[in-house]
Amino acid sequence: MKCCPECGSYDLTECGKTDEHIQEDIVLPKVEAMLYRRHHYYCKNCQKVVSAKGKDELENSYIGPKAKAFAAFLRYGIKISERDVKILFERAFNLKIVASSIAGFRGQLKRAGAPLYRLLVVRKRVRFIF
Repeated sequence: MKCCPECGSYDLTECGKTDEHIQEDIVLPKVEAMLYRRHHYYCKNCQKVVSAKGKDELENSYIGPKAKAFAAFLRYGIKISERDVKILFERAFNLKIVASSIAGFRGQLKRAGAPLYRLLVVRKRVRFIF
């Protein structure tokens, strides 16, 4: 510290006392745009042209899995309207989504999470309800 916050004096001497203060805050995530470039290959075995999708790539979707999961959480976990989710995504992340597509995110998440759900049921022998 250069000067006293009370009187403005520069005649300060360190006294060895330290205080700690923990403060929690929200750090908004940045939006990432990923370009997936897929190379196609010819499979001699099945005689088809094939390609693999990239990590976290959702085919035919311009909204990624984290954004879809967050939208579904806001809609079904926090219970805000699809219209409000749409507005939040536009204002906070500059992501344009159609409000009616948010309902479809839940079904996509359910299908994507089904293998994990079945594994948990088998391992824990607990019945979960979707």
